[in-house]
Amino acid sequence: MKNVKTLKSDLYEFVRRLIREKKVNFPALVVCFSISCLIVWVYNSQKVESKTVSAELQIENNGNGGFIQSSPPSKQYIQISLKGENAELFDASDFTPYIDLSFVSSSGTQKLPVLLRLSDRAKSSILLETRCEPSHVEIGVDQIITGFIDVEPVIAGTPANGYEVKSTVIEPSRIMVKGPKSIIEGKNFVQTKAVNVSNARTSFKSENVGIEDTLFLSSVSDSLVDVEVEIVPVMARRTLNQISVSYKNIDPRLELSSVTDNISVDIFGNKSDVDSFSVPRDFVVVDCSSVHSAGKFNLPVSINVPSYLELTGEIYKNLAVSFNTKAVQVENKSVVEYTVESVQPAEEGHVEEEDGSE
Repeated sequence: MKNVKTLKSDLYEFVRRLIREKKVNFPALVVCFSISCLIVWVYNSQKVESKTVSAELQIENNGNGGFIQSSPPSKQYIQISLKGENAELFDASDFTPYIDLSFVSSSGTQKLPVLLRLSDRAKSSILLETRCEPSHVEIGVDQIITGFIDVEPVIAGTPANGYEVKSTVIEPSRIMVKGPKSIIEGKNFVQTKAVNVSNARTSFKSENVGIEDTLFLSSVSDSLVDVEVEIVPVMARRTLNQISVSYKNIDPRLELSSVTDNISVDIFGNKSDVDSFSVPRDFVVVDCSSVHSAGKFNLPVSINVPSYLELTGEIYKNLAVSFNTKAVQVENKSVVEYTVESVQPAEEGHVEEEDGSE
């Protein structure tokens, strides 16, 4: 129907020019008026349909320009008014409203025209009129730049009990990225996809780990990185209090007169081993085999700590032990046998001796 409307307008302008220039007589004017009435009647007698559809606005950069929508895109719908003989045959799938950022030349808020992409069947209808509402949309536009940025690993999960992540090494530690200027210049690093360390007991290397950050358009350099994770045991210290002391190999002629009943011991090692350690029998032992007389002696201490643990803090090497001579029975009377002279033990550390003489 565009051709009929155009013809009507042209004819109206032609008549006005003839009257203005006084080059028309009355019979000619009547003829022109009759033709105009005929055209109007033909136009009004045509069956013209109208319809309105709604389609989501798309933001495109068909020319691979240097700009992008600055804020995360939100859904916006454009009302498309259809008018023509076959308007009822079309629906929203036949139309794609879009804004082409290829024509943008600077950053900031831009009021850009809404363009319309037609399906093949909509293109074939030459009598179909379309109109978009709104016809222009304001959007924030940001410049696309390229830059280098640091990479930080994302560690997921927890190592096995008694182990921890000591360090991570990333290769490469910086990558080249391409994206909105405001985002790239405002970020200090990007993060990798998660590296799982659940129940790990040994160090490992995870290769070809991708970048998780989706705020960037693309990574100019290879976006895959290698992450090496160092897993080490968690070391812990624990104080064992009130540990009983065992005295072994006592000369049958002697008896203990003064001893240390219990001591405290500090152990160090893997946290799980330290936490689960239970004090065994004869954990702390004093060997009395070198003593053969009454007296006071500094005797060496043995602490039977397992090989996977070690002693720390104050470590007892000797303990002071006093001995008396046992009483013996003579003619049904209890008599105490005293030694005249105490024999020195082989070990250094003898403090004093008691001979028991009066």
